[in-house]
Amino acid sequence: MTNSSITDTISEKTWSSDLGGIFQDFNQSVTDMQIYHPSRWQALQLWQTFLNNVDPIIKIIHLPTAQATIYTAMNNPGEVEDDLSALLFSIYFAATTSLSNADAFNLLGQERSTSLTRFKQGLEHSLAGANVFDSP
Repeated sequence: MTNSSITDTISEKTWSSDLGGIFQDFNQSVTDMQIYHPSRWQALQLWQTFLNNVDPIIKIIHLPTAQATIYTAMNNPGEVEDDLSALLFSIYFAATTSLSNADAFNLLGQERSTSLTRFKQGLEHSLAGANVFDSP
């Protein structure tokens, strides 16, 4: 394949709702991201769950550096940039996966699978809004 045909192939690829993977059933028309965020209390509980259950196993973020930013974002999730919103949804998703069905229901007031779908959709919209496909 020549450089010209590679460039042509790359330029023909556009972002679509049929990306597969985590982007299955992605709905581009949602404009209110608040519907995906948990309540402030739930967000703080999920953060604590992340710290207790996820962070000891896999170090994704540097806690001393990120903690203040994460608390600020959880206090006002509608005002954060999409890249930080994606981090929040990643935290919510990871924390929820570490919970049992009963614990997830007690914390979030809905089935674990429903919460995971909700946080996955929030993550998808945040990643799309952050334009990660054009500027990773």
